[in-house]
Amino acid sequence: MRKTYYLPDGAIYAPYLLDLIDGNHVLIAGTVGAGKSVLENAILYSLLCARFPGADDTGRNARFVLIDPKRVELKPYEKLPHVIRYADNLPDIKDTLQYVREIIEYRFDVMQRQGQRKTSQAPIYVFIDELVDLVTNKQYGKDIVRILADSASISRAAGVFFVVLTQSPSRVIIPAQFKLLFNCRVALRCNNSIESRQIIDDDSATELPRHGIGIVQQNLDRYRIKIPYYSDEEIYNIIDFWKKQDTFGFRLRRLFDRE
Repeated sequence: MRKTYYLPDGAIYAPYLLDLIDGNHVLIAGTVGAGKSVLENAILYSLLCARFPGADDTGRNARFVLIDPKRVELKPYEKLPHVIRYADNLPDIKDTLQYVREIIEYRFDVMQRQGQRKTSQAPIYVFIDELVDLVTNKQYGKDIVRILADSASISRAAGVFFVVLTQSPSRVIIPAQFKLLFNCRVALRCNNSIESRQIIDDDSATELPRHGIGIVQQNLDRYRIKIPYYSDEEIYNIIDFWKKQDTFGFRLRRLFDRE
């Protein structure tokens, strides 16, 4: 089982969350109010604590693509220097996912030309705040799901990772072939055993507390976690910090690299 990291009060903090998404596609599912957005914000906060907005793979850089159909949770992060694309309407979301696919293809071309098995570019994390809003759309849903599935099936080698949230983990929203693409799945409180089994293959997510506790199924590992909470003030403070640093980002990264 993977090593976990706990603060004295039992809350999980940044090193654990970074470990959770390191090399993984992550699917987070649970009923309304179970803590999906809290976990999503905690992952983003942890990345912002540890990663510069650079393109090169120095081990300290990361880039974000934000898909925000509800136009709520990811909107505050839109202007971060880490963000290369933000989309909140379905035509733009389709175009943005196609753009991600093109990045993946480009990285594979570079890797092939240079004889690399791993990309030399910084990881890109693609956050999708609510999958159901994309899948159920009659005009764009099929194309979006196709692009997403095709991308996720090959993107880990290219350093592109998907973090997807949904409050409706049904077979319609997450078909079996799509589910297999996510080697890390986090179940928060689910409404029924069907939804729980769709995420972690048994009924145990129906017995979780209303919010704050989740079950992680990560490759062959499985464990319970307590979802860390960062206040709006903490989140806006770190966003404001990076916005102010953007002009001097290159100089800041050079200073950091000397240490």
